[in-house]
Amino acid sequence: MIFDLDETLVHCIPDENLEFDENGTLLSSYDVKLLLESEGDEEDMYVNIRPFLRKCIMKLKKLYQVVVWTASTQDYADAIINHIDPYYELFEARYYRDNCVRTEQSVHMKDMRMF
Repeated sequence: MIFDLDETLVHCIPDENLEFDENGTLLSSYDVKLLLESEGDEEDMYVNIRPFLRKCIMKLKKLYQVVVWTASTQDYADAIINHIDPYYELFEARYYRDNCVRTEQSVHMKDMRMF
């Protein structure tokens, strides 16, 4: 069973959608704030995690091989997946942008034929 990361398991709130009050206090609702470290830069990510995600996947693992796949970069994906699955017990494998096909329009697409 293959799960897509973004918009299926989690939803990251883009910076332009964050809401602040007049004092600069963050008003946007999120489940967890994670730090993304990439090429020496650090960036906060505000992430909503699908309710009952761990419970669902733990049940599915009894019946299926469960993997996660994203068209995102590995550093971004691992920051989120490591939070969801810190002991590597949910997903048997992780697939990233490097496992996607890049189109002429520079879009990264998941090609299921690899399975």
